[in-house]
Amino acid sequence: MKPERQIRATIVDVAREAGLSIGTVSNYLNGQTVRRSNRYKIETAIAALSFSRNQIAVSMKTTKSRLVGMLVPSLSEFHGAIVEKISAELQDQKRALLTYCHNKDPAVMAYALNFFQEQRVCAIIVAGHSGLEGRLLDFSKYGIPIIGLTNDSPDVPMYRVLTDSTDAARKAVGYLSGLGHREISVITGDLNEATARERFGGYRQGMEEWGLPLDDRLVIPGHYQSSRAYTALKRSFSTGRKPSAILSCSGSMTFGALRFFRDAGMQVPGDISLISFDDSSAFQLRDAPITVLAQPTEDLARTVGSVVSRCADSEDQIHPSIEVKSYEFVKRESCLASRTSSKT
Repeated sequence: MKPERQIRATIVDVAREAGLSIGTVSNYLNGQTVRRSNRYKIETAIAALSFSRNQIAVSMKTTKSRLVGMLVPSLSEFHGAIVEKISAELQDQKRALLTYCHNKDPAVMAYALNFFQEQRVCAIIVAGHSGLEGRLLDFSKYGIPIIGLTNDSPDVPMYRVLTDSTDAARKAVGYLSGLGHREISVITGDLNEATARERFGGYRQGMEEWGLPLDDRLVIPGHYQSSRAYTALKRSFSTGRKPSAILSCSGSMTFGALRFFRDAGMQVPGDISLISFDDSSAFQLRDAPITVLAQPTEDLARTVGSVVSRCADSEDQIHPSIEVKSYEFVKRESCLASRTSSKT
């Protein structure tokens, strides 16, 4: 019989034996280039521990913990709230949440997944996971349930808890059109991500549906960052093209837009109407509180908790499912009827 250490050897054991980082060992196991000296150390450690890659899968299938791993792109107001609510849902199930903020850094994502493997999590929740599909596909083969939150990855067999960003953006454009606005700009997120594409797609659908002019000059790339939204707006407005209304596709970009309007001496909604995806307590403190498309955080958290409860301890084959939630259109005071059409 082999010693217990050989049976239970993990990436952590290999890294410790080789005197290298988990990331370096992970790169080697995933076929990436590592230094020749490091490759020799890793291979020596693997031989000494009788380690094989499928040991991770075996250990995870047979000794799952009560831990749930969660990857989020940032601890924004939305993600902070959803982490808190999901944690409360899992606490009722006698489970605990391990959270990593990846900031869209592939190295952090990879490290977090390795860490989740070593902790033998019973499920993984992922948000903002663009570029991680390959790793998630590998992970799904271990039989550990993956739950995609508000971002879709059709090629990965996982449970999906999504929000209908396309319909929300379309309705926002329709609302602005009903107020007489014809030139409506959109501040887009990172269009490499599914949610950003859906929101932009909904904007385009709304513009077409209401017979409004589609113009690339009305598309302002904000990449989910306040500073980039500010810079892109400044560049766009310097051309003389000034829309009468703007749909911002994230709260962080809305803050960038508000800073720009302040510096440019513009008033919301006196000079320009504004709708934002995602709500913030700060939006409600303005003289003219911001109209928002708010994510249903309570409903999302309950649904994620239900999915974890249903599938985490199951030995049955994973059958991916999709649940789609609607945004709440919260109409406040940041939109007024258009006085005149903007000049091109």
